[in-house]
Amino acid sequence: MTEETITIPSEPKRTIFEGLRQGNFNFYHDTIRVIKYNAYFVNLGFERVNVGEEFGQHTYYPQMTLMISPTLKLQKDNEVEAEYKGLTKIGIQRHEPTYDLWCKYLNDKKGYNGISSHYIIKRSNEDIKPITIEYEGKELMLGQYLKERNIVLLYINPFCTDFSVEKNEYLDLILKLFEDKIKKLELTKIDVTEKMKIAFVEKFKSEINSKMTSIRDNVRCNENEINNYQSSLIRAIKNLQVNKKQIEGLIAFSLNTDDTIKKAIEEVKTLPFVSNVNLIADGIGMDIGDISINYNGENTYIGNYYLIINPDGVKVHCKNPILNKEGTEIEHPHINEDNNCYGGERGQKIAEYLSTFELKKLVFYIYMFLKTYTPEDCYNHLSLWTDNPQRRPLKEIKTNNDVLSASFQGDYFKERIDRGRNDYNDEDDERDNYQGSCDNCSDSIYSDDNPDYVSNDDGIFCCDECANQYHSDNN
Repeated sequence: MTEETITIPSEPKRTIFEGLRQGNFNFYHDTIRVIKYNAYFVNLGFERVNVGEEFGQHTYYPQMTLMISPTLKLQKDNEVEAEYKGLTKIGIQRHEPTYDLWCKYLNDKKGYNGISSHYIIKRSNEDIKPITIEYEGKELMLGQYLKERNIVLLYINPFCTDFSVEKNEYLDLILKLFEDKIKKLELTKIDVTEKMKIAFVEKFKSEINSKMTSIRDNVRCNENEINNYQSSLIRAIKNLQVNKKQIEGLIAFSLNTDDTIKKAIEEVKTLPFVSNVNLIADGIGMDIGDISINYNGENTYIGNYYLIINPDGVKVHCKNPILNKEGTEIEHPHINEDNNCYGGERGQKIAEYLSTFELKKLVFYIYMFLKTYTPEDCYNHLSLWTDNPQRRPLKEIKTNNDVLSASFQGDYFKERIDRGRNDYNDEDDERDNYQGSCDNCSDSIYSDDNPDYVSNDDGIFCCDECANQYHSDNN
């Protein structure tokens, strides 16, 4: 039996690059470049290198770390007070002077693919050393060294380039600039263990406070939602009670309609401000006289009013309304253009009185309502009546006749017109050969149209069929 040789894969060699296998760097599959740039950053004193990672108020590293193109999770400098003690950031955005200078500086270099908008640290309560270059008399921020955190921030990514370009001028330039600046800084790794503990606690507390704020907001939202549901439930219960009372009242009303109406009208007549109560086709109509509103110690005349009450509701008409600037008639501060009392609670109260047909209470309620003014719940502002408004002359409200005393009047008709040829148009009502109306079907009988009409002791008929039908129905 031959002995087999088992080959155990060797563990990949460790590098200082963080997230290399995830493709965070543009040279992952190029072993030569991985080895080259690993040695480059190690020689500069770095133990850890990442790209695009978050840097915030509580970011520290125990290793000397280079953060390329970091995502700054800091407050914007223009959004905090001058007394703010934390780190702040400022943007290097497209079409701004600093951004445009960077583009101009790098634009003619082979391998340059452009730079992204980014942020740099603007304000700090700790020692931060800038890494800058000079161009056209201006300082451009290449990076920043945060000694107390073991962090160097490099804002221009040298590896955001086209590696296929022969003699990559952009890559060589950024790496050379960075190397020269780092050698002058003399990086010093410090022990940040205690600071990391403090930062962890502060971050944890900050997250707790943030979570508490979020939960409090949710609590307020839930409480508001519960209150809204409670209000809706209360309104629904009230509406249910009103509807039940309406059903009971309408049933009672339908069983004894005449007596109920008569009694209600007699009760309304006892109100001193009511006059001219009568039944009209639209309901029960009545005058309630002049209405004035006393508001803030001043008495304002509003108008003369007429009410029409029916099972569907109440219509309030002003007999001498004012006119607004557009010439539109305005009835009352709390009456809309459909002559309804404006406001949900008022409508509900009116419905309650109507449901039990408590006419006297209803009229008194409306009368008192018309004499009051609520500025935060009005349809028209009271000032319309106080500034010498134009007003319509007092006139009666047009209604149908009193149904108790109205008498029926037949339609008008026109006599037939003789055009001089013994022919009559369709509007004629009688002709010379008219014999009468059929006693069975009531059709007019003319001798020239019905030469065979029937006339006997029982009456006159337009044809034999009508005569036979008449005899059959009456024998």
